[in-house]
Amino acid sequence: LDSTADLLSQRDQELIQPLLRQGYPISRVIWAIQNIGQGSTQQILKYLRTQDRLCMEGYKERLVEEAMEIFQNSEEKAKEFLTLMTQFDEMGFHHEDIKEVLLIHNNHRERAFEELVARSR
Repeated sequence: LDSTADLLSQRDQELIQPLLRQGYPISRVIWAIQNIGQGSTQQILKYLRTQDRLCMEGYKERLVEEAMEIFQNSEEKAKEFLTLMTQFDEMGFHHEDIKEVLLIHNNHRERAFEELVARSR
């Protein structure tokens, strides 16, 4: 077991062992625990599988982690956010502006777009 795992409590080690045996890197498992709290192995596995699905759709892992954190692990809201982030990024808007207006307008595409255009003038 990785030296990082040696620093964890016995309970935490028991929680993450099944996930590590499934091939998840300890850094991702710990990130998942930090995001969802001290849940069950099943809750953590659900988070990791959701993250895998979104990454397999072509979204960057760091952006997926950010979206999952922002939307409290709601796959639907995170995917909506990631889709809009990608679309607006391809239009040439700045990442931080996109993120901010999507949060302000709760992923409402038209309102976010109008604000991004207004900001770019």
